[in-house]
Amino acid sequence: MARGITQQKQSTNPLVVFDFDDTLVRSDGLIRVVHHDGAESVMTTSKFARYVQKSGDVFDYSMLAGENTIVEVLPHFSVMLDAIAMFGPRAVFVLTARHNPHGPRRMLTSLNVPRCVRVIATGSTDPQSKVSWIRTKVARDGHDHIEFFDDNRMNVSAVEDLAAEFPDVRLSTQWVNDA
Repeated sequence: MARGITQQKQSTNPLVVFDFDDTLVRSDGLIRVVHHDGAESVMTTSKFARYVQKSGDVFDYSMLAGENTIVEVLPHFSVMLDAIAMFGPRAVFVLTARHNPHGPRRMLTSLNVPRCVRVIATGSTDPQSKVSWIRTKVARDGHDHIEFFDDNRMNVSAVEDLAAEFPDVRLSTQWVNDA
């Protein structure tokens, strides 16, 4: 079951961030892994989120760049809609490790998510890429509360470390496990 938004309406400048793949929706997008010995694997985004990179692995995300189709809308999609209703679409962001925001944007538009909910593509599976984006956003825009939802425990843990850096910002994270 999806846990909802924890921040209260008295938050004056909230930042609500959702991962895309396997947090909001499951799609038919795949990732190809070429291993150090030349062997190849093809993984769903769910499996890839839990994959531990091995030395020499090379990732090919080209099968995510095309026209992926939503296979399943997950429970946290309704949490995102609640956040949009509570704080407005400009407080809500979708932060994806994909290299291109267009596929997720197209899928969200097909589900009637307002276009002003921005989709940010970090282009990296390194948890620090999401942390860096959030850090910059908080420092630049003075957010007083962060809500972060992601299916990757490493991303959640990395974002939790921001609490020490921004002690005056309320931070709530949620590991999404809708497997």
